Amino acid sequence: MDEQRTIKESITLIRDVIVNHTEQSKVFYERIFNRIESFAEGYPEEASEKEILFAFYEDLTGEKPFLKPSSAKVGFIRKTGIVINLYRIMCGQEFGKKAVFFDANQRIWFSPMLEAYADWQQDCGKSKLTIGTRIGRIKVLFNYLDQRGLSSISDASIEDFIEFPGYLKNRGYTSQGCHNILYTVRDYLKSPNVKRMIGCNPMPIFSRMHTNKHERLPSYYSAEEIRKVLSSIDRETYIGRLAYAFMLLGCVYGIRSCDIKNLKLDSINWDESKISFVQHKTKVPVEFPLLTEVKFALLDYIKNARPKCDLPFVFLRTRPPISPFSQNNHLSDVIRKVFEKAGIDTTGKHCGLHSLRHSLATTLTEMSVPINEITTILGHSSMTPTLSYIWSDIPHLRLAAEEVPIYAKTSK
Repeated sequence: MDEQRTIKESITLIRDVIVNHTEQSKVFYERIFNRIESFAEGYPEEASEKEILFAFYEDLTGEKPFLKPSSAKVGFIRKTGIVINLYRIMCGQEFGKKAVFFDANQRIWFSPMLEAYADWQQDCGKSKLTIGTRIGRIKVLFNYLDQRGLSSISDASIEDFIEFPGYLKNRGYTSQGCHNILYTVRDYLKSPNVKRMIGCNPMPIFSRMHTNKHERLPSYYSAEEIRKVLSSIDRETYIGRLAYAFMLLGCVYGIRSCDIKNLKLDSINWDESKISFVQHKTKVPVEFPLLTEVKFALLDYIKNARPKCDLPFVFLRTRPPISPFSQNNHLSDVIRKVFEKAGIDTTGKHCGLHSLRHSLATTLTEMSVPINEITTILGHSSMTPTLSYIWSDIPHLRLAAEEVPIYAKTSK
């Protein structure tokens, strides 16, 4: 990022952005602005604006800019977010709604290459979500090359590519994680602008990639554990009503997190007691019966916790400006705290909404529900992804195998 604006100019621009925020929020911003301006007065004139802001961040957090501070208190994170946003504005970028921590001193010579790849992926018809995931994986390659002192992928030798898989393993990536990154890098190396830049042929290195898909067991919780978690939620608060409705949709129907966040008011047919929508990931429409417990949980949230506004989404953030939850906001901290409060052992397991899908799939399997019905409930387009949710339940997988018809091979 190149410095384009002064601190004062950037503060003025941020004031324009937050003009519709609450008075309390604007006062909070002004306190940080005043601290930054007072801090800058003690610096010599030859110091750059960026140096001043970096020094202020270190003084504020005790961390190098803009690494995540050890304190996770909401108010403190908001302060760091204001400083990061100020830096973004100084560099000509847009105002961000949340603090995105990064190493400001790290070289980002590869940004234009990532942008070119993103454009190519968009031309190939890939979704923004897919492109974002792939960009994150390719950054691992560029960070690796950066650590080796390279400043362009054209400078990479065949030895650099040969040692890359070992670098991933040393960083602690699982077999599946390494496979995902290497697969994406292979796709990246096929892009037209990259093929012209590379002076060697690394493709044979990525031609045979093996992965242990069962390296990590799915995070599964019993029906009794889920009931204990739900009963521990304080439903007299906004966050409690939100968490309860969110978790019911996840554990009763197995709805993905992104679809819960995208759920709209008109997706709920109160008269016919149905919930219907088109899945974000598969684009397949699904419909569920609106069970009584779920109906009351949604009504409780909508009437007593949801902000009053004209937005069509069911679930909304309360902090101004009112908006739906972004796909980057996984609410994992909220759900994790609910599990902790209920005294559920989460050692070695995830405890987010996706774990509720695994739990539902496993519970249905234990109830001898046919695999094709579980596939329909989870909204999968085929049985293959469903099997990955319940593969460890060997006895019931044997039953699932009996449901799949065997077709005799025909001789040619």
